Amino acid sequence: RGRVKAARTSRRLHRLVHTPALATLVACSLVVGGLAVGSSPALAAFRHPYLSQLTEAGKPLKPFSEEVCGVTVDPKSQDVYVTDPASKAIDVFSAAGKYLSRITSKGLPKTFSAFGCSVALNDTSGDVYVAGSAVVVNESEEEEVLPVVYVFSSAGKYLSTMTGANTPAESFGESGVAVYVAVDQASGDIYVSDGGHGVVDRFDSEGKYLSRIEGLTTPEGLALDSSGNVYVADAGKGVVDVLNSKGEPVREITGAEVPGGSLGTPVDVALDTAGHVYVADKSGRVVDEFDAAGAYLDQTTGAETPSGSLGDPTAVAVNGAGDL
Repeated sequence: RGRVKAARTSRRLHRLVHTPALATLVACSLVVGGLAVGSSPALAAFRHPYLSQLTEAGKPLKPFSEEVCGVTVDPKSQDVYVTDPASKAIDVFSAAGKYLSRITSKGLPKTFSAFGCSVALNDTSGDVYVAGSAVVVNESEEEEVLPVVYVFSSAGKYLSTMTGANTPAESFGESGVAVYVAVDQASGDIYVSDGGHGVVDRFDSEGKYLSRIEGLTTPEGLALDSSGNVYVADAGKGVVDVLNSKGEPVREITGAEVPGGSLGTPVDVALDTAGHVYVADKSGRVVDEFDAAGAYLDQTTGAETPSGSLGDPTAVAVNGAGDL
């Protein structure tokens, strides 16, 4: 988990449109019999009827590599940020799908190893937070690769690395365990899921450790609502846990009402302005939608897309218009 086999996956970012007025961005890989299916990975648009596909035209390196796996939307500009680990870059597109710029590994410390499948923005400072990994020397003086979060300015300049050294566990988990990051736009606090330790750590906007949510199994994707509640996609438990700002349980979304009877392997979660919850189920190859109270509403399968499915969705995001 957290590793992507480029030789076996063809990455796409699908865009869907809610009726009325909602859409979501879904990063996915399509795998059939261990072989990549489809032509060039792309950014595509679906309550969610399929609309269009945003291509990689204009990118410095094209097409997308076969490891496109993370997506987020700038709350202010509605620009779309796409993580492309194999290219060691985060590509930025306008809301209309026009290529704008890219954040690269240039200027990062020599300990840099890779970017991961999560990116988040602070819409006040413009800072960009990208999950990744770095090579560190452990107590036995051996090198190992551990999860970190890289911080960039809005212009793509490297600012710092969050290693988790100031947390009780002194790291963000084990090698190979994915880290996901989210930002509370009201406070600027940064939330980092640590799948290795089964916790979510909270930091202030300067990176100072504040607190942690414990009792999780394998927390992955994160989202926050306007009340400060934290939504955690717990892939190990197969649910989305909703907790208040103190880390106290509010409710649990199990997906018992969805067509498959469960959320399968929830790896990411997103919220729209109405409070609807979107869950990327990687094993079920769908995105499930719930209302603010956790009642099941709809399921997006991607059957109308050129490839005929969402493949293995690894991330989901919603823009201001409600597009998926």
